[in-house]
Amino acid sequence: MVNKVILLGRLGQDPEKVTFENGGGIVKFTLATSKSYKKDNEWVDMTTWHNIDVRFDKLQESAMRLKKGDLAAIEGEINNSSYEKEGQKRYFSSVVAHRIRVVSKEENSGPTLAKTPEQKAQPDTNGGDDLPF
Repeated sequence: MVNKVILLGRLGQDPEKVTFENGGGIVKFTLATSKSYKKDNEWVDMTTWHNIDVRFDKLQESAMRLKKGDLAAIEGEINNSSYEKEGQKRYFSSVVAHRIRVVSKEENSGPTLAKTPEQKAQPDTNGGDDLPF
């Protein structure tokens, strides 16, 4: 059986490190992916937000160098969990990152999710920096 996901998107926020009482921790951030489709002869962009968890120490150090708006490729696995709050069971899904690759750095402060058809035709010339893991 396989549980593997590959995402390419923009960070919706700077990564945040959460430290646990036992000294361990996790780095969290959101990643936006988008797709375009035609509806009533008009192009519509649809954005999906993904919760990303980075659990491995060396990868956490690298993930903390990411910034809101960076274009990154994430490879990992889907993790479903639950917790109880005020007597109700709540469910939560996230992607546990195993690999992260920075595709390009964003010049402005926010994510650019939608591209014009002309921009979509342009190759990414910024190269890419691999983050060590």
